[in-house]
Amino acid sequence: GQESRERVKQGFLPENYKRLTEVKAKYDPDNYFSFGFNIPPAGSI
Repeated sequence: GQESRERVKQGFLPENYKRLTEVKAKYDPDNYFSFGFNIPPAGSI
């Protein structure tokens, strides 16, 4: 849920997390690879 998303986000520096979401949006926009540390695609939340 929301709490686990926040915990994943807190594990990265803000600029790194932003970049990861941008990469995710480009290569996995449907969030197929969502196991482990799920980083949602940019613009999906």
